[in-house]
Amino acid sequence: MAKLEEFGSYKEINEAAADALAKEDKDRIVRIARDNGLDPEDAESYWLGEIDELTTPLLAAIGKIDIESKDIEIFGIFTDWKGVILDLAQKDEHFAICVRKKGKSLIECFAAVLKEESKNRKTIDKKILKAAGLPEGIPMSTLTKIEQVNIIKEYYEK
Repeated sequence: MAKLEEFGSYKEINEAAADALAKEDKDRIVRIARDNGLDPEDAESYWLGEIDELTTPLLAAIGKIDIESKDIEIFGIFTDWKGVILDLAQKDEHFAICVRKKGKSLIECFAAVLKEESKNRKTIDKKILKAAGLPEGIPMSTLTKIEQVNIIKEYYEK
């Protein structure tokens, strides 16, 4: 999804919004909010002086993930991984700041986890497969949820 302005931090977003406010450019404030997945009502509140900054580390991270989510089909485990990212951002401001960094993306994060998943596979026990009515030899990842979370954290924090 093309953006008119891409920012690497919540501070950059707030600086651009402050510049737009100083120039009395409401349309740019709205564009900045929209392009970064921020609530349009926050843009209006910022314009009216009801809030001092357009965004926070958490809202900027959530906005980025929301925008990136529109570019890919997210289902099943990807939904879980997206939830992990949002949960970590909510619990840890440093992580939220890392999510917003330029060069970090939801697609690349998912790819990092999938890459590790593909390296850590084991064939499912034939008794389980038989009970499920499936053929023998189906592999499955052996990564635990904790290991997946750690890969997500490492991706964004490095």
